[in-house]
Amino acid sequence: MPLQQGIRVKRYVVNEMIARGGMGVVWDGWDDDHDQPVAIKAVANNLMRNPEFKVRIQDEARRHQRLDHPNIVPVLDIFEANGETCIVMQRIKGDSLNSFLNSMPQERLEIHKSIAIIKDILDALDAA
Repeated sequence: MPLQQGIRVKRYVVNEMIARGGMGVVWDGWDDDHDQPVAIKAVANNLMRNPEFKVRIQDEARRHQRLDHPNIVPVLDIFEANGETCIVMQRIKGDSLNSFLNSMPQERLEIHKSIAIIKDILDALDAA
């Protein structure tokens, strides 16, 4: 049975779905042990049927788990539940960069704001 609203998996309570895409489903969740909100990404089962992809996604999640940078969302846990590979991340409140840009008139930023955002992204990439 795939993840669904209202179930408990390990120390996490699964709340409502946040997003769905080609890579899987992201759920809002709660970590009872650490008393904090989390995002739980359940990787799409059709992708995980490919053994090479499964090894790659699990390896990438473990590598991501070791990263420590203010501009990289931390991976807190990786596990399999109900046949799904789940990646638990710190829940970050706020809008995506895309939503932020879409809210701007003509979807343009002042150059100094653009440079600051690009610098943050490059710092995160450098750390990774």
